[in-house]
Order: sequence, then C-alpha cells, then structure tokens
Amino acid sequence: QDAQAELQELQNELQIDFQRKLAPVVELVAKEKNLQLLFSQADSGLVWADPGLDLTAEIIRRFDAATAAASKK
Repeated sequence: QDAQAELQELQNELQIDFQRKLAPVVELVAKEKNLQLLFSQADSGLVWADPGLDLTAEIIRRFDAATAAASKK
C-alpha cells in the first residue's frame, strides 16, 4: 500500500509539472488564434467537433520546441 501511495503521489507530481509547463503553450496558441475557450476532448464530454478545429498537433509541436529550448539552457 505504501508503494502504491508513493507511486500515485509521484504520478500526481509529474502531472502537475507537465500541466504547469503546458499551460503557457496552450495560452499562447489560444491568444494567437483569438480563442475564448479551448476544450480538452478527453475531459470535456465533447462528442464531436470539426477535425479542423483540433489544435493538438500544433500544441504538441510547440510544447516539444519549448521543452527542447529550455533543456539547452
């Protein structure tokens, strides 16, 4: 049980860290595209959306670039 609790705590910490790093990238893309809302399809209960509205690939590309740039510093 202790190991399971430690694993869960580590997963939570990693998720928080990931979200902290991802948020500025999402905010930048949303501002550039003049968006008022941006949904996570997996978390929102969204049933369908035009695939042209999916920004996942762009955000991943920018996140990867930002992470690579940060690791070079």
